[in-house]
Amino acid sequence: MWSGYEASVPRTAQALGDWWVSRSPGRAVLILDALSLREAPWILHQAELRGCSIQQARPTGAELPPNTTPFAKALGFAQRSALGNNGAGNAHKLPGARTKSVDIA
Repeated sequence: MWSGYEASVPRTAQALGDWWVSRSPGRAVLILDALSLREAPWILHQAELRGCSIQQARPTGAELPPNTTPFAKALGFAQRSALGNNGAGNAHKLPGARTKSVDIA
């Protein structure tokens, strides 16, 4: 299974970058790790109750190795810390985005 993973699973950074540039301003993205997928139905339902319009919700595959630094680099950020508090400015694949990274147990 793992030998074909990278060639067959939609990659998160690519899917996110494509989605971002295909939408007009006024968009937001919530990225959850795999353990949080079990809460996705609850999160989506609560978002709609609070007036958010969900355009797309789907799982995609993490960059390898599966930790935040390769993912950040695939999005054009220098390192993981650039995701926090809008640390990358505009030097990434999500033009106009402001970033926030939260490490909640």
